[in-house]
Amino acid sequence: MLRTTFIAFLLWANPALANDSVAELGAGGLVMMRANSISMQSEDLFVSPSQVRVNYEFRNNDRVAHDYLVAFPMPMINPDTYLDSDVSVPKPDQDNFLNFKLTVEGKALDPQLEMRALSGGLDVTDELRALGIPLNPLATATRSFLAKMPREKLQDLIKKGAIETDDNTAFPAWALKSTYYWFQTFPADSVLHVAHSYVPAVGAAMYGEQPEIVVRDEKTYCVDQKTRSAIHAKLASLKQDQPFLNERTLQYILTTGANWSGAIEKFRLVVDKENPLAMVSFCMDGVTKISATQFEVTKTDFTPDRELDVLILSEMPKN
Repeated sequence: MLRTTFIAFLLWANPALANDSVAELGAGGLVMMRANSISMQSEDLFVSPSQVRVNYEFRNNDRVAHDYLVAFPMPMINPDTYLDSDVSVPKPDQDNFLNFKLTVEGKALDPQLEMRALSGGLDVTDELRALGIPLNPLATATRSFLAKMPREKLQDLIKKGAIETDDNTAFPAWALKSTYYWFQTFPADSVLHVAHSYVPAVGAAMYGEQPEIVVRDEKTYCVDQKTRSAIHAKLASLKQDQPFLNERTLQYILTTGANWSGAIEKFRLVVDKENPLAMVSFCMDGVTKISATQFEVTKTDFTPDRELDVLILSEMPKN
């Protein structure tokens, strides 16, 4: 059987990436590319605060098999996310901190993991590694390592904003971009089933109706007037000594779904807010409520042009 192999070596870039995508492996890391011979026949996506699941059907439209490097970029862990808010991360001390799992044709695979450390647009991965600093900024081992390092060895990283200091303490301030990848054979003129799941890193905060938050809600989460009125009424009903709602936010990167040949032929999204009393908002038209907590969107020939950002608001947990 004839087969083509798609591997190249280019400089690493930092695209806004978490649908599966074809990639090239370069000296500096992965670069997302386009697979003109492979189409995405279907994508079935489930998003909730406790789990993200996605099932794909890819079709190789060629008469020959192709070997591609396939990449699944995880959501960026930004400094303001893991330092300035209460973020739910299932396994913060492990490199696989979101418990990512992959199957191809129903069989579990163990993909490779690329980790890149970024600070102010600069890639500081090699500098951290040269000092022996673990790349996972969430890990206890990383903070312990920094606490023991002489301050003079960290000066360059401090100047670049990758490390911040407070009195005698140094702590990580770089963002982490993690990408799982594996070499995959797409059989000639055939459909391939790929599925994976992970536990999302969910942002949490106390929510109030400050003007900047209202603007953010409209732009990022498409909060309409009906939802805004419901939020306002809920806040007004709360006790004056605690006039806040519990905010949870999560993101799924949809735009790399456009890296395959053509549009996504059949797309299905289910967003589960998990709490029947919670309010949810996200930017997608054609939303149908299918249960007390779940909302469904189905589309044909879908080309995503923005990421999926989900806002979930509920009453603060009672002490």
